[in-house]
Amino acid sequence: MRIRHHALDFPITLRRELKYIEVSSPDFHFSFVEALPSRGQINPKYVSKIAELIAKAWLKNQEQLKRLENAGRKLPEPSKVSEIYKDKKKSPAYISVPKAAKMLKISEMSVRRACDSGLLRCHYTAGGHRKILRKDIEGYEPRRQKGRPANHVNTETTPVKD
Repeated sequence: MRIRHHALDFPITLRRELKYIEVSSPDFHFSFVEALPSRGQINPKYVSKIAELIAKAWLKNQEQLKRLENAGRKLPEPSKVSEIYKDKKKSPAYISVPKAAKMLKISEMSVRRACDSGLLRCHYTAGGHRKILRKDIEGYEPRRQKGRPANHVNTETTPVKD
C-alpha cells in the first residue's frame, strides 16, 4: 500500500539571502524571493506578503504532487527538517539567472545581457549555464532608462549620404 502525502507534509524553508527573503521547497527545488523591507522594518503588510509566498509554495507543492501522481511517477518522501539543515554550510555562493532576475526585479534576458556585456560578472557551468556570485548580485544596480516605457523602440532615423 502506497502512503499518500499531503502538500503540507513537505517542508517550506524561509531564509535571508542578502537583501531578500527566500521561501523555498527543498523537495521540489523551487523558490520565491521577496526583497527585505526598507530599513529592515518588519510590518504587518510585509508579514502578509511572506505569508502569501508560503501559501503559494504549498500550493505549488500540491500542484507538483498531482502532476507526479497523474503521470504515474513515484512520489517523493517528504524531507525531515533536521536533514535539510544537517549540512550547516552557508548557502551556495552561486545563483542561477532566474533567481538573480527575481532578486534584481528585472527580466532573465536583462540578467543575461548584463552578464554578456560584462556589467554583471558570471561563470559558466560545463553545460553552458550562467551562475552569478551572490556578492556580485548585491553590488549590481540595474540601469533603467528614465522616461521611457519598457517597450520603447527608437524610431529616429539617421540621414544617409548618397
